[in-house]
Amino acid sequence: TMPLCPPLSRFFKSKSAVFWVPLALGAVFLIEGVQTKRWGRGKALRGTVTASTLITRRSTLPTGCRWSPHHQRPSRRNGLHNTLIFATTSGLIGGSTTGTIARDFANGDKSLERLVQSVISQGGNIHGVKVAQTELGRGLVATRTLKRGTTVISTPLTLCPNPMAISTHPDLRGLDMPLRDMGYGEDYILALMIEYETHNLNSTNKSEFAPYVSVLPTPPLPVLLGERHLKMLENTYHGDQVQRLSRAINMSYEKIFVSGVFKSHSHLFSPKFTTLKSWSASLAKVWSRSYNLYKDSRQIGDDLTWAMVPLADLVNHDHRVENNYIQDFDTTPPSFLLRLQSDMKEGEQVFITYGSHTSLQYYMFYGFVLPENKLDFVTLTLPTSCQSTTTKLKKQKIPLTSVEVNTTGVVPLRLLARAANEIAPASSLREGVSVAAERVSEILKRRVKNLPSSLEEDRETLKSPDIDDPSRVILTLRINHKSILQNTIRYLDEIVASPPSIEDIERSIHSGMSTDPPSLREYGLPIDEIFLDLQEMSNIS
Repeated sequence: TMPLCPPLSRFFKSKSAVFWVPLALGAVFLIEGVQTKRWGRGKALRGTVTASTLITRRSTLPTGCRWSPHHQRPSRRNGLHNTLIFATTSGLIGGSTTGTIARDFANGDKSLERLVQSVISQGGNIHGVKVAQTELGRGLVATRTLKRGTTVISTPLTLCPNPMAISTHPDLRGLDMPLRDMGYGEDYILALMIEYETHNLNSTNKSEFAPYVSVLPTPPLPVLLGERHLKMLENTYHGDQVQRLSRAINMSYEKIFVSGVFKSHSHLFSPKFTTLKSWSASLAKVWSRSYNLYKDSRQIGDDLTWAMVPLADLVNHDHRVENNYIQDFDTTPPSFLLRLQSDMKEGEQVFITYGSHTSLQYYMFYGFVLPENKLDFVTLTLPTSCQSTTTKLKKQKIPLTSVEVNTTGVVPLRLLARAANEIAPASSLREGVSVAAERVSEILKRRVKNLPSSLEEDRETLKSPDIDDPSRVILTLRINHKSILQNTIRYLDEIVASPPSIEDIERSIHSGMSTDPPSLREYGLPIDEIFLDLQEMSNIS
């Protein structure tokens, strides 16, 4: 039969498969893109994640740190999810080969290049960013101008090590139960997997996590420091906390390995490879690099698990930014997506926020400290055995006093009133508060004097270009600590010179904690805890 349009028929016949196959693939991907936009995205990880969600779960450590280092990154539910279209069957993404994308992103790091190829081969993607050396060390920078809402990293959830993967792991299946029975949480279960995978990298039967585990650096957490750096923490509260955490790790090593898997699973774990040092490093990797992700597509409330996300964990921290991440269960494959919340210029570094934490919390579980951290605080506590029985303030029912002192150094007057009630019962309330302020100030001055160095010395040392990074972090922590103590001493000395009015003191007593600034304890460990010895205060002349 005669074709309806002879010129059009000749056009079709003149084109080979080289023309038609890419055109057909493009049409399929266009339709898929329209469908993805119509279906929308999966839920973000809880609107705005507050700091209390981050760290107020109790630690599963038998002893040691009282706060669990949960590391969720805040996310927001705004904007449509625009899925990047990729073709893994042809090895092409946006016209570039997988190898080219991997080389451009890894910037000369061959191990990282292999990881990128693995992520892309499983359906992941990278767009507009690469690894580069920054003022904060290795990080991600934009390779071009990027618009707000751009998804720069997409990592399939199947490539994210997490505790649930043990249930299907060919070698580790069932090993999570003994740890749970001992009282250890999912961070320890995930660390057990990382420990196994680290020592199994040369095996011919490697898992899908091997390319990622092979590039994991050992983070500079204090539990891994040498003697020289630990000496810089001597005679400090933060040094005591590092020692407590180290003892907890030692205990976990004895219980999990020495008395456990070395005997029951000697074919998987050997003391020759799994040492206390390697186990500490595995825990440090989990604590410093993990996100909290939903366990499945139902995304129920707090039904979260620890997970390490290849490529996305290369992003550095800045508490001022709000780059979003979401788990999208509607994509194929379901993926972790990192999306920009603002426009970026070429060369600018991509940041996310690891959450709001105190300096000691950052140091213990991330290995860095922010200068002049406004969330730092010191606790001042009077002994629990202190009870008023005969003094004039008994009827006012002054509560047991333990207060937080933030970076301003302001001490709630109710603490001083309680101390005055015990050490200067014969004085008027106003005079007693002045006496208490003088005695507490003297205790703090003695504490500062007993520290290894002064605030001025630390600041001067920090200016030196010759100090290494771990020393620089410790010096920043010490400066933050001493700054609060100095501000507190200054405030107390002002009270001694000019006592507050009776009205102000009584208002603080009757209002109790309601007049205190918002508690900072939800953000992590205090930078110091000071117990005020009434006997010592009474003996100060």
